[in-house]
Amino acid sequence: ASASHVSVLLERRGVVVVLVVEDNGKGFDVAQVMGSSQQRERLGLYGIEERASLAGGRVTVESRPDAGTTITVEIPLEEAWLRTERAKDPIENRRSAS
Repeated sequence: ASASHVSVLLERRGVVVVLVVEDNGKGFDVAQVMGSSQQRERLGLYGIEERASLAGGRVTVESRPDAGTTITVEIPLEEAWLRTERAKDPIENRRSAS
C-alpha cells in the first residue's frame, strides 16, 4: 500500500461497534479489485467481508488510485452476541427451535 500513515479507530456507536482503518497509501480501484476472481482467492478484503458477515455486520471500502484507502467495518452488538451464543451450543438451539 506504500502508506506512511495509518489511522485506526474502534468505537461503540449505540448498538454497533465500528472499526475504521484509513491510510494514505497508493489506493486502488475498488470495483476492479472486488470484481477480480484472482483477488477472491486471497483473504484480504474478502476475508474481512466474510468475517463481518458472519457477525451480522458489513464492510465498506473507499479508495481510489493515489488517494489512500478507508475501510469501515460495522458490527451490530446484539446480532454478534446472538450468533456467538448459538455457536456455543448448537444442540440446545435445535431443541429450542422445535
